[in-house]
Amino acid sequence: MNAWVVMASGPSMTAEDADLIRRWRDGHERRVITVNTTYQRLPEADVIYAYDPAWWSDHIEAAQETDAELWSASSESCRLFGINQAHLRLLSGGSGTQAARLALTEFLAGEVFLVGFDMQHTGADEHWHLAHPAHYPKNSDYSEWRSVLNELAIEFKGRLFNASRESALNIPRIRLEDALC
Repeated sequence: MNAWVVMASGPSMTAEDADLIRRWRDGHERRVITVNTTYQRLPEADVIYAYDPAWWSDHIEAAQETDAELWSASSESCRLFGINQAHLRLLSGGSGTQAARLALTEFLAGEVFLVGFDMQHTGADEHWHLAHPAHYPKNSDYSEWRSVLNELAIEFKGRLFNASRESALNIPRIRLEDALC
């Protein structure tokens, strides 16, 4: 079965998780999408997904040095940086949600495991990496993002699972170790 891991940048996204995913990934039936800066945790990912043109402007050169396919649903990002255009029916929910939808609709994933989808304010650390620069959009509406992911889990019942260590997301949970066995 075609399974995907979508790695987002919540503070619970650990180097240990990345190592587990690295060992699991085979690039054929077991593939990985990293969201935004999380490509730095797993440079050998199959896909790097980001929406924001400002993010692509800052990371395009490093992303192009990987072997990953580069994807966005932003027409502007695709036009400016020559990356693959994702034709997603819904764009709400942030880049992580869009990456999960990409795995399910464009790549026809049989199963998608979400990692680093904390979906909650945890204090000063909003990401596993340093804070985004001031010129990035600041719209982390976790309540909306959780709602959109819940709808996605209903739409793709039995195919979308939350394997994040810490998460306020209310979709079927599975331990990452169990998901990847």
